[in-house]
Amino acid sequence: MGEVTVKGGAEFNISFLLFLLLLLLIPLFVFFLGHIKLSLWKASTLPPGPYPWPVIGNILDMGKKPHISLAHFAKIHGPVISLRLGTQLLVVGSSPAAAAEILKTHDALLSARHVPQVSPMKDPKLNHLSLGVRRPSANYKIYGKV
Repeated sequence: MGEVTVKGGAEFNISFLLFLLLLLLIPLFVFFLGHIKLSLWKASTLPPGPYPWPVIGNILDMGKKPHISLAHFAKIHGPVISLRLGTQLLVVGSSPAAAAEILKTHDALLSARHVPQVSPMKDPKLNHLSLGVRRPSANYKIYGKV
């Protein structure tokens, strides 16, 4: 029981046939999953850029001379490029007009300072007292004048 006889007298175990079926379905599943992820990546609101590798992103695409790689990406994808360096998203404006537009339209977002997790103060409220790690607000200008 559990064996199948094929023409020619060869016998196969049902578990072996299920293993072969599973072996054929896994690459098909991975292909469709990658296709869905690629279509979601292209449909996102990010600027165009090279498709990132999982986990490491576009680090391998940068090469030893990043400025030359970024100029090459600008020729292919346009003046505004999005890259992933590990888990960090990087948006590059490679022309003066693109950089000015980015800084003009997203100035509040880009001026926010991130408090690194390696050096937080004991009391989280104290993080906002330092101008170096303070987020821009109405009080930011007051503290800056002092």
